[in-house]
Amino acid sequence: MRNMKTSGGLTRGRGMSDSQQIQWLLSMPACADISDAMHEFTDTDYITNEQHKNMTVVRQKCDDKDTYKLLAFLQERDPFTSDTSLRNITTGVTEGNIVNVDRGIEVGNRILKSMVGK
Repeated sequence: MRNMKTSGGLTRGRGMSDSQQIQWLLSMPACADISDAMHEFTDTDYITNEQHKNMTVVRQKCDDKDTYKLLAFLQERDPFTSDTSLRNITTGVTEGNIVNVDRGIEVGNRILKSMVGK
């Protein structure tokens, strides 16, 4: 799957047809089995993989920082409050008297009628 992660993706800009892509993807389980068998036969193991990269100290610090950012965002715009007013979770703007979401069909029909003949 490394080829799919590199620049250019699966085709590397060469224009692979859909049938070629499907054949390549469907052969991956067999290739993985062969690769595993070769590793077992030669008594070698994988040195690195995605899971190991995610466990580095730098990556953990970055994940912690992102977690605190998300928590701060949710504390300011808590989507789980008992407040029954309509509120945009991103901006924090709360509905006022001009919000008419309960009359959406009525408003839509009025707009359509105003467009007739124009």
